[in-house]
Amino acid sequence: MNKTTNLEVKYPEFATRIKQAMKMANYSMAELARCSGISYEMIRRYTEGYAMPKVEGLSLLAKSLGVTPAWLQFGEELDLKILPIGSSIGVLEEYLDFKKYIEIKRFDVNLSAGAGNSIWIARESSDDPIVFRRRWFKRHRYNPDLLKGIYVRGDSMEPELHNGDTVIINTDDTEILDGEIYAIVFKNKLYIKKLRQSEDGILIISKNPEYPPMKVTEDTLNQFIVLGKKIWRGG
Repeated sequence: MNKTTNLEVKYPEFATRIKQAMKMANYSMAELARCSGISYEMIRRYTEGYAMPKVEGLSLLAKSLGVTPAWLQFGEELDLKILPIGSSIGVLEEYLDFKKYIEIKRFDVNLSAGAGNSIWIARESSDDPIVFRRRWFKRHRYNPDLLKGIYVRGDSMEPELHNGDTVIINTDDTEILDGEIYAIVFKNKLYIKKLRQSEDGILIISKNPEYPPMKVTEDTLNQFIVLGKKIWRGG
C-alpha cells in the first residue's frame, strides 16, 4: 500500500517546478537522488508535492538541477522568462535587460596538428544564447571574457554530462584539482574529462565505465594542454 496515499498535497507549485527542472536537466528521480545525496523516497515526495526541503536540501537540489534555490522555492518572477537550467543563468526566450545580464558565447576549438596550439572560434549567435546575471560573475569573481561555452560530444561522461549538453569553461582556471572536470587537449584531441594526479602522471577519467582511463606520462606531457575548468553545465 502506498504510504503517501492519505498525505495532503501541500506544495503543488514546488512539485511542478522541480519536475520542470528535472525534465530540463534530463534527470530521473533516481539520478537526482544520486546527484544530490537526497533519498529517492524524499525526491518522490517532493515531486508529488507532499513535502518541501529545508534550506540545505533546497540548496542541494538547486545545485544538482542547475537552478537557483529562489526559483525552485518561489518561482522567481524574472526567471519565468528563461528556462531554469543554470545557477543564476538561463537560455534566453524573451528580451532581457542586458544591463543586468552578460551573455556567454559558445565556441568551437580548432586544434593545430603537431603544434600544441588550440584556438577558440566563436560560434555565430544562436537563438538560445546563454546569459548570466552580472552579480553571479561578481560573487564568483569570474571574468566573463574568460568564460567559454562548448558542447559536450559523446556519452563518455554520462550520467554527469550528456551528449549535447553545454558546459561553461573558465579558461582562467587551469590548475588541476583532483576530481574536477576540465576541457583538455591530449594527443591533438579535445576532451571534457575528470582529472586526477598520480605519482607517475595525470589520469584522464571518464564517468562512463565503458571508457577506460587514459594517462598523461612524462613522455606525453608535451601533448597535453588544460584549456580550463568546467564551472557549469546545462542540458
